[in-house]
Amino acid sequence: MAIINSLRFGSTTGAVCIDSESWFLMRRKTHLADGLYPLVPDGIARRLGTQLVYGGVGHPAFHGEVARRARRKIRDRHGQAAEPVPARDMAPLVLEALQEAHRRRIDDRMRFLYGFDRDELNQGSFQRGGERTEIRLEMVRKRARRLARGEEDLGRGPLTPRNHALLVAVDPRDGFTGYCLKEEDGVLSFQSCGFDTVGQGRYGAAAVLGRELNRRTVHQRRAGLGAGRGLLQLLLSMLEPAESYGQVGGSLHLILLDAEGAFDGELLKPVTDEPARLAREIALACRHGLLPEPAAEVLLEELGVGRDDLVRLAYIDLLEGA
Repeated sequence: MAIINSLRFGSTTGAVCIDSESWFLMRRKTHLADGLYPLVPDGIARRLGTQLVYGGVGHPAFHGEVARRARRKIRDRHGQAAEPVPARDMAPLVLEALQEAHRRRIDDRMRFLYGFDRDELNQGSFQRGGERTEIRLEMVRKRARRLARGEEDLGRGPLTPRNHALLVAVDPRDGFTGYCLKEEDGVLSFQSCGFDTVGQGRYGAAAVLGRELNRRTVHQRRAGLGAGRGLLQLLLSMLEPAESYGQVGGSLHLILLDAEGAFDGELLKPVTDEPARLAREIALACRHGLLPEPAAEVLLEELGVGRDDLVRLAYIDLLEGA
């Protein structure tokens, strides 16, 4: 969970991809993290035609909490809606969930250290067991204010990337859209260029996607790269940081989205485990010149619609003939 990239393939289609490596407290590195969360329950998503996928880098538990809060908010607010709800109306609920998780973490830290939270700090006193205590010690007030402003680490460790997230969505009104959220800013930023990348190695990933898009006209960029080409470039944008930057690695978790329900009527399709490893190997072979780009694009497009066995056989044949 060190880098996450998203890319729009067309007006109604796109994907988001995240790595699985996670560093914690400078002591442990795992390849087990899973930081992508569909937020709209399947039944509601099919009825409304809207699905959102949240993915974050940084502290895994933080993003898990944000996803749980966001799911509950979306279900409570829009679960009984009779008309389609665009993603732009659901996205602010995800921001609220992130802000609440941020405030909860700060309040827990303050209570652990001093026994009061941010509201009580602003009041200048707190009450416990029927007795009110004034917060008078300046050293305590100064450190508590630093915690409230986000100027002190909350226990994640100095090597953990900041809590940043991407939110991608499909709906009948706007097609494929995307947003960026950052814990330290607390705002929801719309993706205006069709792609985004956050986390470790984001500059390397952006260079890969930028080179591809800069070769195209404005009309071509707005139309999108298409599923095959888009998948290839998205995977290449994950491989570059994995080879050149620290804390990025492990297997990939990919989620494809289509506002028209191309995946047997579903709005999204997760690509994990063996299909994800196969997709990574296809992109890696193309990156090193063992597989022509047109062949890689065809294989990835077929893999995206679920033809794993056929793709595996075709991939082996192509490598043997290279």
